[in-house]
Amino acid sequence: MGYLFQHFKALFRSDMKESQTGVVEVPDFTSSVMLSLVNYLYTGDMPEEHEFTLDFLKAADIYGEDELREAIEAKVKSSINLDNIMEILTASFSYNMPTLKKAALAFVCANMKSVKVLPEWKQLHRKHPLIATEIMETAFD
Repeated sequence: MGYLFQHFKALFRSDMKESQTGVVEVPDFTSSVMLSLVNYLYTGDMPEEHEFTLDFLKAADIYGEDELREAIEAKVKSSINLDNIMEILTASFSYNMPTLKKAALAFVCANMKSVKVLPEWKQLHRKHPLIATEIMETAFD
């Protein structure tokens, strides 16, 4: 089993408050993301298609669930559009996902006129200079 399962097991066997209350708080994720992740850990069943979100991708990455991470990455990659490109682009860099990053960069370069008017684009150079640099390198390659 992955890191999450081992971590929870250790919490419930320790003298920490989680072992006494039977409750583990995970503030970084919604309860639906954690429920889907725990279900995957126990059953090995992939979540429903609508559950493949960037938050779920982040959880799979943090808890070292590589098979799940790759499945989510493929699904997210196929859903890139103008509404989510900046979030996906940032996530692909944050979670070191070269396949998703390549697809996001290709989308940006192919749709530059539409992308450059997005509010997030205007802040990209200030918030994520490395991403902006890589976009420029990709565009001029």
